[in-house]
Amino acid sequence: MRMILANTVAVMKRLGRATLKSERIPDDVEFIASVDNIPLSAIKDAADVGFRFFGLGRLEGAREKILRFKEVERTEKYGGVQWHLTGPLHMTEVREAVSLFHLIHRVDSAELAGQISRDSEAAGKVQRILLMARVSDGMPGIPEKLLSGVIEQTRKLKGLRLEGLTTELPFREDIEKGRPFYQRLFELRAEAEKKGFVLPHLSMGGNHDFEVGIEAGATLVRVGAVVFGESAC
Repeated sequence: MRMILANTVAVMKRLGRATLKSERIPDDVEFIASVDNIPLSAIKDAADVGFRFFGLGRLEGAREKILRFKEVERTEKYGGVQWHLTGPLHMTEVREAVSLFHLIHRVDSAELAGQISRDSEAAGKVQRILLMARVSDGMPGIPEKLLSGVIEQTRKLKGLRLEGLTTELPFREDIEKGRPFYQRLFELRAEAEKKGFVLPHLSMGGNHDFEVGIEAGATLVRVGAVVFGESAC
């Protein structure tokens, strides 16, 4: 607990500097704690120090982890906890993902969005999603020239609520090389909003470059090792 608290304080200071630099306030940004390899006790500690968004990059083991935490949540009365799927999602996994997650980040095609909508309607749910834009050659996501059309198709689906965009970059030792790509995602959202779309969230940035993501306009950033320690992740 002490380590997680100390690390969280350090991360929050970095958040403060990054938002000040970009003329924003810390409340503009939410951290998603990545917990794929994190034990329940450490997730509880993270909740104790204020984390409410928890991210999983894969479906394997997700149901057990989420249900186990919900038992803790009922006992300890944590409020506002959300689970985010931050990794890739295959068509065959959609029904399971819809049953578990508040927000699905990496929706990378109109076909996948359609399947999520159908399974959400069948479950009596409106699934929150982000569309994944391709801003870097060779990376996954919806090509820029197709993005507006996919946004238009997606927002017509009754089982979905489109809340924003995300992207993926190749890992770079020089984090500054990723800045133009994050800035491009910000521009793509601005272009979409000029057409009347409402996209409140940009999910971009992680352990090594979350300040760059925040400075470029991120509202959601993923952290893991910087909170739980390298050995835990």
